[in-house]
Amino acid sequence: MGRLGGSVRNRTGKGARRPADAGVERRQLVAFADGLLEAARFPDYCPNGLQVEGRGLIRRLVSGVSASAALIRAAADTGADALLVHHGYFWKGEDPRLLGTRRERSAC
Repeated sequence: MGRLGGSVRNRTGKGARRPADAGVERRQLVAFADGLLEAARFPDYCPNGLQVEGRGLIRRLVSGVSASAALIRAAADTGADALLVHHGYFWKGEDPRLLGTRRERSAC
């Protein structure tokens, strides 16, 4: 499992600290979380891992328990680039159409 953040190489090839506002690429965050949590090892009622692809560079991450409309709005209001939740957006066996509450959440 890799590290998230840390040293990066500058143009001279020497190690340099990553500026605090540099963020992390989405693919790095997803790989880190997948490796740390080993979600693929556990059968579940929902698809684990990345469910909705967003910005490619993550500078601000908001976390919460469930992907509710209120949490999604709050994350958007704070300028979040990504949202990390325990109870995701999609569930196995659920109608995949974005209707009603699911449409409302996706509009946030």
